[in-house]
Amino acid sequence: MVSALETLRERTRRGDVSGARNAWIEARGRFVQIEPLLARTDGEFTEELNGEPGETAGFHGVEAQLFLERAPWTSEPKQRAALLAAVGDLHARGRVAAAKIDAMTLDPAVMRDAWLKHGWALRGRIDGQECGASQTSILEWSATLDAIDADLGEKGRYTEPIREALSAAFVEAARGPRFGEHREETRVEPDRLHAPISLIGPDRVWDSVDRQRLRRAVDETFARIERDASAVARIEGR
Repeated sequence: MVSALETLRERTRRGDVSGARNAWIEARGRFVQIEPLLARTDGEFTEELNGEPGETAGFHGVEAQLFLERAPWTSEPKQRAALLAAVGDLHARGRVAAAKIDAMTLDPAVMRDAWLKHGWALRGRIDGQECGASQTSILEWSATLDAIDADLGEKGRYTEPIREALSAAFVEAARGPRFGEHREETRVEPDRLHAPISLIGPDRVWDSVDRQRLRRAVDETFARIERDASAVARIEGR
């Protein structure tokens, strides 16, 4: 993640739109893989690193500027400076996050507990809108599922239901990068003020996703993890 953020900073400095956006996607994918463990050590810091759409900090803050329609930050010095500052802050926070993970004592029980507590976050991303850039949200899911498999093992048994529910979307995403762009919100309703409008967004990737099926798959995945965690706890006498 830190390496990808360094690349993001350099590509942004150069004005390399495609390179910067690809680096952001790479860094974001790495972040979601450690997000459950990071939240276990410092939930507030993790939320700040994640960021909120419409704000200037964290992954979503950088995303909102990086994916603006026609990338005005490449030609407008003030926007470039603001984006570089946000990227620099994100990079600094990423290094702190890496240090927090390195300091953790990891064992199977910690891994299971961290992912179980992360279930609420995945349920909140079922609509595919966590990241506005085209394909980014589906790639985020792919990275998350790979991390579950790596951390919990069981040869994909936990992630199988979700992978099946998203199989068509994964095929569509594999056709090649299509960066969704955002334009600044012009409406004035309080609940929509400053929210970006997606011009392309992840819809073409997510059109094939049955949200109800995905929700059931997520529930099944975390039910399997919880059952196994309970069984292990009984065996170990906890």
